[in-house]
Amino acid sequence: MTIPCDILVFGGTGDLALHKLLPALYHLYREARLNNAVRIIALARRNISRNEYLKLAERHCRAQIARNDFDEDIWQRLPRASTTSPWMHRKAPTSAAWRATWANLAG
Repeated sequence: MTIPCDILVFGGTGDLALHKLLPALYHLYREARLNNAVRIIALARRNISRNEYLKLAERHCRAQIARNDFDEDIWQRLPRASTTSPWMHRKAPTSAAWRATWANLAG
């Protein structure tokens, strides 16, 4: 049994996230060990669009997952939500930035 939740990946554009965490989440999803209602939310300092992030994540996941083990259909169905948060681009987040982040997470 899996539980729906949000998975926040801090440092979403970093080596650990791209080389270890996202491939591990891909494998968990492929093995039906992640609930379909799970949202994977990568937070990063780097200011990139959702599309750019998904391309970056896919490129790194493909490099870490054996070629015959990577399934395009599973990758497209992998739960994901927003990818970056505006407050992560500043050293000290403002109240407005926090509100924007939580509104983004709330959907």
